[in-house]
Amino acid sequence: MRTVVPLIGAAVLLLLAGCTGESGEPDGSAESEGPQGWDQPAEVQIAAPAGFVPVADEERTDLMAPTEVTQIFGLDGDEFANDRLIVTSYLLDEGVDTSTYESQLELVLAYDEARGVGSDLEGYYPTLVHRADGIHRYVEFPVDDGDTERPVVKQSNYYLFSGNRAIQITCQWRYHFEDVSTACSDLTQNFTHAEDW
Repeated sequence: MRTVVPLIGAAVLLLLAGCTGESGEPDGSAESEGPQGWDQPAEVQIAAPAGFVPVADEERTDLMAPTEVTQIFGLDGDEFANDRLIVTSYLLDEGVDTSTYESQLELVLAYDEARGVGSDLEGYYPTLVHRADGIHRYVEFPVDDGDTERPVVKQSNYYLFSGNRAIQITCQWRYHFEDVSTACSDLTQNFTHAEDW
């Protein structure tokens, strides 16, 4: 094995030497491509999951970035605003590093700190959303509105990154865990990414 490694290394050097132009750089590599920089959030079209309907008169208030497109779904016929499926597509700052799990996690940690849910490493996990790598984060928000039986709103958040784009899928519940959980599983397992993602 000791003699194989140097031979492979020499073969690679010869191959690279054969592919260089007059400048000594490999052809087509004079300028290395950086992270993809878009000027619009990714286009995400989602059909309302079974039992849910689009909610047109609500806005997401805890935004990761100011340039975004949000779709909100609530249970059909439910008057409570705490049980929601929320999908937000963001445009992040150009040049932001989202190339590794660690760099993505830094962005999510800063976001959670800004929205007041803490930013220690508990509750953050690598996840898959329809075969795409992402980050999962579970959070709870205390609600002081007199309902002592259910004084907390709970969220499962899924974050996906590509270049300077991010998608946040939030499954939020207070009164209808089973309905939200079922729809959330369907949404994340069948999520359709933008064609240029």
